[in-house]
Amino acid sequence: MGKRAHVARPWAGVNAIHQCAPLLQALADDKPRPIKRGNVEFFEVRAATFGNGGIAVNVIPDKFELTVNIRFAPGKSAEQSMQEFKELVATKFESSAAYKLDFTNIHPSGDVPQENDLLEDFRSRYKLREVAQQAYTDVGLLGTHGISAVNFGPGITTQAHQAGEHVRIADLLKCFEIYRDFISVPRA
Repeated sequence: MGKRAHVARPWAGVNAIHQCAPLLQALADDKPRPIKRGNVEFFEVRAATFGNGGIAVNVIPDKFELTVNIRFAPGKSAEQSMQEFKELVATKFESSAAYKLDFTNIHPSGDVPQENDLLEDFRSRYKLREVAQQAYTDVGLLGTHGISAVNFGPGITTQAHQAGEHVRIADLLKCFEIYRDFISVPRA
């Protein structure tokens, strides 16, 4: 939050965009934090993804909205993650009246199942490399209902949302064969 003024007299207002600079810098300096869960390493990250402010080229903006995406590792609750972010924000503004926080689209992180006979069968049969899923999937939501789940598929997650994103046909076929083989085995 700031105070609107004419750009020729910026001292008569408070630039809401400029007020956000310390938080933006903190986010820019924020390093991924590695967290090990089971035999998988996750990275907790925070990044600004949207910014919106200003009403005209000759007006000091009184409002600036910033969207920050926070990804937290399994083992941490959404509440813990939100509290950490609240504490970070509080250190970047002179008073809590200078900002307002709204948390939306809150999704749990998916835990790594440790004792699951079906998953152990899958692991021992296919001996695939296990990596963290650094994106939200329904695995987290299923976990809140006591349902163990994992992600498995042919995607190349490091190129997600980039130009040229694709799936290699050989990887797609390999995953299809693994799925078909695994679901065809009778289980008690």
